[in-house]
Amino acid sequence: MGINRDRLPPLDDGCRYSPSCLICPLAVCVLDKDPRQRAADEREALYAQIRALTADGLPRREIAAQLGVSLKAVVRARHS
Repeated sequence: MGINRDRLPPLDDGCRYSPSCLICPLAVCVLDKDPRQRAADEREALYAQIRALTADGLPRREIAAQLGVSLKAVVRARHS
């Protein structure tokens, strides 16, 4: 008797927050959310990172380079 591949769960590739769904720290899966809500949550997470790096004393340009975002995004986050 062979393996019925139709009954196997999908591969657990994780997401940008965790390498595996089985060890994910999030209470609600970001992939289950409405895309607009997911975008808002990701933006808030980015803004929180920017504010933390700002509090550590990093210059705006260094924060932008480290996170791979524009300088405008850093300025916007610092004022939100």
